[in-house]
Amino acid sequence: MDELVVHSENASEIFYDAGVALHLAGRLDDAMTCYEAGIRHGSPEEGQSKHEFIQAEVFALVEQRKFAEALAAIHRFNERYTAGDEGWTAPYWEFVRWEAGQVPNLFDVPPNATDLLRYWNLDFRNARGEQPGALLRAVDALIAEGNRPRGALLSLRAVLRADGSPRGGEFIRS
Repeated sequence: MDELVVHSENASEIFYDAGVALHLAGRLDDAMTCYEAGIRHGSPEEGQSKHEFIQAEVFALVEQRKFAEALAAIHRFNERYTAGDEGWTAPYWEFVRWEAGQVPNLFDVPPNATDLLRYWNLDFRNARGEQPGALLRAVDALIAEGNRPRGALLSLRAVLRADGSPRGGEFIRS
């Protein structure tokens, strides 16, 4: 792959696309190598958005139950791109904590948040035991707006309708 990226102005995109393909093929260590390389190439203003790299890397590490490594990757990302403002990556920290079996803390959802962050915020609120009625209305609003991941929102909606308990007792993590 080095031959592809050495003279390319699209090196970060090449690394990202390769990482996604490797990730989907189950080659998580190779995917993480690509994601990390893509984070390092180019400036934050050019190419693939850097948040997509850290998100993908965190997903791959969490899939492998490598929680400490996922937190370390977020920390490296913060050092490179956020000037120490870890509030920007708070959702990723909380996602790792949640997947590790801890109750996630809530985070502010800015107006320009990705759909995934909007979903996580609702799912984290559910994990914290908030009233299902209010959460169901918020989920329905996101669905009506066309937010993605639609499947995740529909799943959360079903859980909230099932019995209102966090995760509804219906969702089993492997």
